[in-house]
Amino acid sequence: MAWWSATASASPGSPSPVSPSGRGPLRPGSADPGAAPAAGHPVSRREALPLDSGALRLRFEQTLEIPRDRLFRFHCDPGNLALLLERRRGFRVLRHAGGIEPGSETWVIDEFCLLPVTLGFRHVALDAPNSFEEHLVHGPFARFAHRHVFVESGASTSVIDELDVGLPWWLGGELAQRWLVAGHLRAAFEFRQRELARLVREGAIP
Repeated sequence: MAWWSATASASPGSPSPVSPSGRGPLRPGSADPGAAPAAGHPVSRREALPLDSGALRLRFEQTLEIPRDRLFRFHCDPGNLALLLERRRGFRVLRHAGGIEPGSETWVIDEFCLLPVTLGFRHVALDAPNSFEEHLVHGPFARFAHRHVFVESGASTSVIDELDVGLPWWLGGELAQRWLVAGHLRAAFEFRQRELARLVREGAIP
């Protein structure tokens, strides 16, 4: 299958600084102790790190009033992507293995610049209920690593998404990453945060 397929109310907050070097894996941060989010409302922190060695690294965070075990269990079923992103135009789950164990794969179609793109991800790490990670195995990116981190704080949970993305030179490389991909991913994850917060408020996560 070709990657080019034919076929929260939540308001993100202000960006907060992350490691200025942009080198090495991102580490989950702690929520601002001075910020007490309203029930079900995410607190978002995001920043495109310097493009060291062609890397685009993004970090998104939201805090939700739901126990970590419940939220992690929801993310353990790739089929729930269809529920989480059902309102996202052009998004569709193609197939998945029913879980996120290392070696399993999840394939989706998403829109980029109004064009459908097929993306295949292989799950590579699982540390329940703390984190899991998947890497792109099919799609237009030279690399796309997505690490999900869940940090418990009493009855609330901070969900942190860490991305390490790279485009091949023939698709625009670093310039396209900076001017197209970064904005697309920010918008996509802001939408994702709003929808996750909505599901929590509506009691749709068992």
